[in-house]
Amino acid sequence: MTVNRKAKFATGMDGRKIQVGDFVISAKGVYATVMRIHRQGYDGTIITTDIAPDPDYPHHFSGVAKTTFRKA
Repeated sequence: MTVNRKAKFATGMDGRKIQVGDFVISAKGVYATVMRIHRQGYDGTIITTDIAPDPDYPHHFSGVAKTTFRKA
C-alpha cells in the first residue's frame, strides 16, 4: 500500500505543469482552482479543486491530472 504523498506539481492532459493555485478546466468543462496535489499509487496524480470537477458527482472534489487542462 502506498501512502498519499504531497506533490509540487502534476502534468495535465495538455502536457503542461499544474501547480497549487492554478486555474484548470476539467474534461467535463468545469473551471476550478487547484487546492492540493498528491500522488497515489505507482503513477497516479490526484488534484483537489475548490469546486467539483464533475457536475455529476458534486461531492467529489478530486480528479486525475490526465483529465484536466491548465488554463493558458
